Amino acid sequence: MSTDQNKVVERKIKKAPQKGAGIEADAQSMRNQCELCSKFTSDVEHYQHNNRLVVKQWLCMKCADTNKISDDLRTTAQSTQARSGRFLREYGHTKSIKK
Repeated sequence: MSTDQNKVVERKIKKAPQKGAGIEADAQSMRNQCELCSKFTSDVEHYQHNNRLVVKQWLCMKCADTNKISDDLRTTAQSTQARSGRFLREYGHTKSIKK
């Protein structure tokens, strides 16, 4: 093959869509395992916090309450409780999610 034909083949390979990329993204978008206590619960949310004792970001509601992480630092509303308005925190107020 000439070098021009090699370039065409390389371009086709580079432009081919990656299989399974959407599946991995979907698996990461919905989390149900708390990184701190390693339990599988439906109330796991992502918190962008500064608590140096807790280095994990995906926490269940119980771990967030125990470590006194404010609900204002919650960046997701992926759980069914958060989407339906039944997500109630014991520590501090509960952040309202606007639809």
